[in-house]
Amino acid sequence: MAWDRFHFICRRSHHSLQAKESVDECLTRVESEPGVHLYGEQPEPGSLPDLLLAEIKDIENQQAAARVIGLYGGLDFTSQLNEPMQLKRVIAYLSCVVVVFFLVSCLYQLKVAPTFLETYRTFELDIPIHVLWYQDYWLMFSVVIFVLLLLALKVGFELKRLFQFADTHFESFIFNRLTLPGIRTAYLNILEAVFYPLSDTSEQRGIPSYLITEHLRAMERSGMDVTQEIQSIIQREGRALTVLCERQMRIISASIAIIIIAAIFFFLISAYSPIFILGETI
Repeated sequence: MAWDRFHFICRRSHHSLQAKESVDECLTRVESEPGVHLYGEQPEPGSLPDLLLAEIKDIENQQAAARVIGLYGGLDFTSQLNEPMQLKRVIAYLSCVVVVFFLVSCLYQLKVAPTFLETYRTFELDIPIHVLWYQDYWLMFSVVIFVLLLLALKVGFELKRLFQFADTHFESFIFNRLTLPGIRTAYLNILEAVFYPLSDTSEQRGIPSYLITEHLRAMERSGMDVTQEIQSIIQREGRALTVLCERQMRIISASIAIIIIAAIFFFLISAYSPIFILGETI
């Protein structure tokens, strides 16, 4: 896990920092140690652990940098900042639904519908209005449903990407307009708590709330162990984010189910009613 590796690097660097060694040099040395792979894979470029390490290395004040690695070394984000398994299952389900709908729709229009229409013409029967309507507008009908499915899948992937905690996500249209309001609040609160150790040494990164930062500073000034407070805030907001994301995915799944049922209804009407009509004729 990337977070296990990140916390180990910070702990190890904090305890092995030499007198004339910069924090940047110490982090680089620890990252190259042979045993570091035991704590997980190297963080992906652009991921939050990778971003935090880069920002720590850029701190010019070495005393402040030592404080930051000490704080991150005493934290554990492993269980709070991982993607929930249920969210992965729903994303996989939506992906399968999109693929199956596309294949079934194409199969029906290319193989099934032409056969029925040709049979009507062979027996010189009037084609039912609803069959003609569906045949005339099937492309528009299929495209609308397909776009709705893709939009639902896009929202699902956006929720999934939130758990990478790359702080640029809060600028996206889907995040700001198509997610439950509580998701944005919980996500930004987590980011603010995660970046708190860096709050005195770097900019606020566009996160539009400072309540948590001011609260944690007050706790630190009072002599409390701020790592426990950071951990508690992230744990609470992480649970809230998971619950809200799963709730939105359930809403999306229910909406998709209604759309699919409607599509199946039209398929059945346009496919089976000709069979019954032809059966009565023959």
